[in-house]
Amino acid sequence: MENYKGLNFSSTKVGNNNFYKKDGHFLNVKYNKQEDPDFVYSNYEHTEIEVKKDVKNGIIECKQIKNNYKIMTEKIKTKKLGILIIGIGGNNSTTMLGGICANAKKLTYLDKYEKKKPNYLGSIFLSSNIRLGYDKKEKEHYYCPIYNLVELYNPENIIYGGWDINNLNLKDCLIRNKVFDRDLVEQIKNDMDYVPLKSVYFKGNFIAANQQKRVNNILVGNNKLEILEKVRKQIQEFKKQNNLTDIIVLWSGNTEKNIPHIQGINDTFQNILLACQNNHESISPSIIYALASILENCPFINSSPQNTLVNGIVELAEQKGIFIIGNDLKTGQTKIKNLLLDTYFGTGLKPKSIVSYNHLGNNDGKNLSSDSQFYSKKVSKSNLICDYVKANENLYIDDNFDDIYTNKDADYCKGDSLTQTNVENEEMENEYNYSDAIEKQKVNSEIVIKYIPYVGDDKKAMDEYISELFMNGKNTISLYNVCQDSLLASPILIDLILLVELSQRVYFKSDKINEKVSENMSSTSLTNTIKIGNYELNHDILSNKYNGYRKMDSVLFLSSIFCKSPFNSNEYKTRHSFFSQIESLLNFVRIISGFPIDAHIDLSYMI
Repeated sequence: MENYKGLNFSSTKVGNNNFYKKDGHFLNVKYNKQEDPDFVYSNYEHTEIEVKKDVKNGIIECKQIKNNYKIMTEKIKTKKLGILIIGIGGNNSTTMLGGICANAKKLTYLDKYEKKKPNYLGSIFLSSNIRLGYDKKEKEHYYCPIYNLVELYNPENIIYGGWDINNLNLKDCLIRNKVFDRDLVEQIKNDMDYVPLKSVYFKGNFIAANQQKRVNNILVGNNKLEILEKVRKQIQEFKKQNNLTDIIVLWSGNTEKNIPHIQGINDTFQNILLACQNNHESISPSIIYALASILENCPFINSSPQNTLVNGIVELAEQKGIFIIGNDLKTGQTKIKNLLLDTYFGTGLKPKSIVSYNHLGNNDGKNLSSDSQFYSKKVSKSNLICDYVKANENLYIDDNFDDIYTNKDADYCKGDSLTQTNVENEEMENEYNYSDAIEKQKVNSEIVIKYIPYVGDDKKAMDEYISELFMNGKNTISLYNVCQDSLLASPILIDLILLVELSQRVYFKSDKINEKVSENMSSTSLTNTIKIGNYELNHDILSNKYNGYRKMDSVLFLSSIFCKSPFNSNEYKTRHSFFSQIESLLNFVRIISGFPIDAHIDLSYMI
């Protein structure tokens, strides 16, 4: 019999029950906020440029578009939130939960050198500040913590539970994962007493074969659709037994191999559910959890690199109005790469070679030592460079000019000195094509990840960036970064949870939205009963909560600052610039709080 009672760290709290009301540290922000007991209200006029490119006539047509939005943000009041984590026994999950527990208890603990206090460093929502404005008298720009401007859910008040393919108690996982100092582990382990729910595991190389010995906690069924229904019942039971109003499901499990987009299998929600019933080999555990989450009206966060969010899942999420977020966490090496590429391209420099090497010894590194899983990670890390290059194609126009010293025949030579030979040329030709493709890259990019057990969670990352300068000069930057992998990832998981929870409470109204709602209502094919062969799958469809208002689209673009490979919808491609992503998030906080956006021009002080 499974235990559905989740971890409740609010019962362990010491002193002030609200993390966001710190005594004496910050001034209260006072402004003309429009609010009542239930909502905060604001208005926002959004101006953007709509572009049409006419290559034939050499024209880029730009048109200014304006939209006025009325915004309502619900207050939290009696909301009770639960988080269900897939891979709850892993390094990232136990580190996040242990950190939240330590903060709730306001512990002090000894590391190798001195006494320490817990914190939320690395979390944008809990540790970063937002610019309010300018004080003419003091001649100072003023900032405040984000949580002083907008109401955020306290992570210490969330109920946590989840699944794992291994049944080891979380208090023992803390010791196995070797992230926290032993003194801290001893102080929190009894509050981490939780045995994971039975989890979904399919043989078929979804995760590395070296994970097999961990598998002892499996949910079983006759087919994948039956298993999907069992996962839904687990979500329902967790919600019921913990008296929750809302649940967010977070994939923090092993990286899976990427799944191809297959017409007739995962292109629509009907097809993907039928594929579950037919035990199709492309239906991975993460797809089962994503489907179960959306069917139970729970947002789904994919913090791993694999492409779980196939078209059928996106379609189901959009028709049900449920948030989906992915893919992969932007933690150490990629965050630095993001910042450097902003600097290179923003200052007119031209990157030509980016080589990244990593080694680590935790279970993530072990899983990534398998080729299929590593490929998912490599694709995730590489997407960043491709989009930057596309946005700055003008820098690379001259790269393909004819050079008489290096020009060569592009055709592959199939000749042989022997008149007759049995040597197959296919493998050699593939190798040639691969090297030729690398030579044609605008930016040579390579990523290496190695599993070295001895280093544990201390990830070692070495990067070399080569860029071209004025008059064809070269600049090389080499970085060596040592970081505790899980301590970088955990606060980002907290941020994703807080962002999704906040986004669920924000509603927009405009003429454009009303047109879009009408289009969606006419195109939807979703009913409360989905027929899959001879089986009927029942689920609830959330009604529009406030007449004329709607939430943001299901693909939550604001999460791009936290994701290595931000997911794109059918309508919009996410920006990859780090500074665009962070300012997008901060300006979102401003407009729902009744503040104007920060345009960074400060024109009134220039004239």
